[in-house]
Amino acid sequence: MNLRLPLAVVVFALLAACSPRQIHNTDERPVPLQAQTQSLANLEKAIIEAGAPRGWVFTKAAEGHLLATYARNNWSATVNILFNQKTYRITYNNSVNLKKNGDSIHYNYNRWVNNLDEDIQLKLAQLRA
Repeated sequence: MNLRLPLAVVVFALLAACSPRQIHNTDERPVPLQAQTQSLANLEKAIIEAGAPRGWVFTKAAEGHLLATYARNNWSATVNILFNQKTYRITYNNSVNLKKNGDSIHYNYNRWVNNLDEDIQLKLAQLRA
């Protein structure tokens, strides 16, 4: 039995999975209606609580603007989280060792940002008026 073809398919799939992807910035996400009456300080606290369990570290850049950094091994990514009582969004700020080239970056970056986005959505949905 010839194993070259299945082996080639596996190698190709692994190389494709590790190839750079376009940097993902979230569109403006709505803050759930029941959370829109919260103060910016409470929204900031909820965003920090959402990302902290996965290892994101937050720094306040300005009112309604957090810098969030995720570091793993020798990789790191920093994103801007801009928010108000109506919306929030996550945008690329900088990275280390994630092979950023123009609008492309290592696929881990997008996975980390997607997880952060989902965690923020869940946490904001738990806030009550």
